[in-house]
Amino acid sequence: MLLTVVMDEDDLEVQGPWGCHPEWGDAPPDAGDLDDLASLAYPSAQLPDGYADRLRVFVDDVVVEWVETAIRSAALAKKIDRARVWSETSDVFVAPNAPLTDSERFAWRVRVFTTELAVQLNMSETAAAKRIAESRMLVHELPRTLEALRLGLISYSHAQIIIDQAGTLPEEARAGFEDVVLEVAYRMPAGRFRHAAVKARERLHPDSIKERAKKAAAERRFVLEPVLDGMAWLHQYLPVTDAQAIFRRVTGIATSMQYPGEARTLTQLRSDVAAALLMDGIPENELMDGAYRHAGRKHKKGKTGTRAVVPDWGIRPTVFVTVPVFTLMGQSDEPGQLEGYGPIDPDTARGLAAKAPWFTRILTNPETGIVLSFGKDRYRPPKDLRDWLTLRDGTCRYPGCGRPASETDIDHTRDAQFGGPTDESNLSNLCRPHHLLKHLTAWKLTQKTGSILEWTSPTTRPSSSPF
Repeated sequence: MLLTVVMDEDDLEVQGPWGCHPEWGDAPPDAGDLDDLASLAYPSAQLPDGYADRLRVFVDDVVVEWVETAIRSAALAKKIDRARVWSETSDVFVAPNAPLTDSERFAWRVRVFTTELAVQLNMSETAAAKRIAESRMLVHELPRTLEALRLGLISYSHAQIIIDQAGTLPEEARAGFEDVVLEVAYRMPAGRFRHAAVKARERLHPDSIKERAKKAAAERRFVLEPVLDGMAWLHQYLPVTDAQAIFRRVTGIATSMQYPGEARTLTQLRSDVAAALLMDGIPENELMDGAYRHAGRKHKKGKTGTRAVVPDWGIRPTVFVTVPVFTLMGQSDEPGQLEGYGPIDPDTARGLAAKAPWFTRILTNPETGIVLSFGKDRYRPPKDLRDWLTLRDGTCRYPGCGRPASETDIDHTRDAQFGGPTDESNLSNLCRPHHLLKHLTAWKLTQKTGSILEWTSPTTRPSSSPF
């Protein structure tokens, strides 16, 4: 596909291989006839006749527009920062007689610009301030990221991830971080790239994970955010090990209530269980309706007659914690790895491995990374092969999908009915939607040496997923 980019400092133009689209006019076209609709956007002589070939034309045109969006994002960042710099040169918009220190006057110059931009762009001040800060960092501290965006090699979503992670590093560490993560950003969708950027930031941060974990824990909080229609969000910022244990416990209780006749979805049950636990300590009353209707439950005598025994609220689903053996022994401060999240500080890893029964301890050799031992004292332990695949894959193996492997299906790449073996060379973790995608669409999947999966799209463009 040919993509021509013509640009100068202030103007840019992207031309695809079929020229620019004509203006639609004041009213949208009649979409009743697809051929007529297509001809409004493309000269008929430049459209192939076949369905697949014509779809390729349309998809390629989307790619052109996507690249143009990235290029314009780079230009916009430069213009926002130019306006920011200009706004900070004078306090003409700050009251001259206001009793302010120099630093306070500067802060108000910044605030004036932020509010002006927010009004002009019809966005919140918080959003405007965030965009201003992102533009400043791109222009002045992340020049290679800005250049990649200017050339359309990454999306603005990728750039924001780099900005967010670089902003948590000391200034002297940002250039090295940028060099490392850009090589990954070129070949990874934004959702997966975020995890790679977090890992790179963890590896390159000059402060120890213990110091950072202690500082971050001091910022823990519980926030109420009212929204429309009598609803609200509750947000809690707390150590990830606590958050994950809470979520898994709530999910375990909610799953145990999915009896025949229970109309609530798992998402609704999670919400009801969490609310009841927070307000009353244990789920009761209407929360039990699904449990009471379950046929075949044991019964016990109550004051109002016979009722069902409530489910076991002590469920503790399995969570994997990978701990280097020397860290467990207290001879190293190498971070542990929490499944579905990433690195955790060594003290937390040691504590979980030692005494948290609903976490599965996995010991690794600190030099080779080879698995030394799977914990055995866990609730309903899975087969060793599934444990190994969960550890190996980490997430669903569809490119860009980050669903934890523990929440996916184990799939035969080559179907068992066609002779596919049940071993690690033919198995991988796929979440249910991507499992169905493989079976129900023209997407094709092969597994190569080294557990590399190669997905081939319906338009025959392969995408390898070695992660």
